[in-house]
Amino acid sequence: MSRLYLVRHGQASFMTEDYDRLSTLGVDQSRTLGKHWITQEVAPVAAYAGTLKRQQTTASSVGDAFADAGQSFPDVETLAGLDEYPADEIMRDLAPVLRRTHPQIDQDALAFENAADKTERYR
Repeated sequence: MSRLYLVRHGQASFMTEDYDRLSTLGVDQSRTLGKHWITQEVAPVAAYAGTLKRQQTTASSVGDAFADAGQSFPDVETLAGLDEYPADEIMRDLAPVLRRTHPQIDQDALAFENAADKTERYR
């Protein structure tokens, strides 16, 4: 039986000039995942990642853990469909609906709507 593992990228460099790169912790998280898979005898036959740097670095860091252990890891195929979802558009469209059914999110929705820039919106 086949198994599908879905992995979100490691910790990105939030609140920095280049959010699309992994933080040091994010690289460590990715390598730790690779080491864990090795101990669990997971042997991927295919690997896919989105086009973003943080996605690509996550995949390559997992692969590095395999290489360090002398094990093979498949070449990572890039699929643009795995890129981030449009968070701004989703929040803009969904927040009014959620506010009607879940009033406790009102403060967060207001903060998003009044944010002056991306950094504030993502916070």
